[in-house]
Amino acid sequence: MRAIGIDPGYRKTGYAIVEYGGNGFNLIEYGLVKTDVKKESAERLMAIYLGIDTIIKDKKPDICAIETVFSGKSYQSSLKLGQARAAAIIAASINQLPVKEFAPREVKKIVTGKGNASKESVKYMVEKILNIEITQKENDISDACAIAIGCLMDYDRKNIGTSFR
Repeated sequence: MRAIGIDPGYRKTGYAIVEYGGNGFNLIEYGLVKTDVKKESAERLMAIYLGIDTIIKDKKPDICAIETVFSGKSYQSSLKLGQARAAAIIAASINQLPVKEFAPREVKKIVTGKGNASKESVKYMVEKILNIEITQKENDISDACAIAIGCLMDYDRKNIGTSFR
């Protein structure tokens, strides 16, 4: 099974394509969909939509996992984050992917065992699970990988009965 994990953002949206099969987890691709800060809101949201749509069409995931809005942000930040999420969700929906939403604490708990894990702990576990080193210092990338892994672990536990812990 192949999942796209999305860590939405108005300036940059992290994504990761992770596959789970008999040999464990395999990272297919990760990266950022960046928007031009000089552009109007509609153009930036279209860039997120088109970026995610292109990735989905190219990598053909079976499921989409996206992080929910963290409520501790300012009103404007939450609004923009919600719009970025909507653009990504629409891209997944148009491509007929089921969309699963995960709270940041939920992803951290699934991947690290602790709902209050640090960004560094999440990155460490992602690198161990995928047997890779994420050289970029973008939390959006390690978070997107964690969201995809968490989705696949959650799916497997609910549908197949396997426990990763």
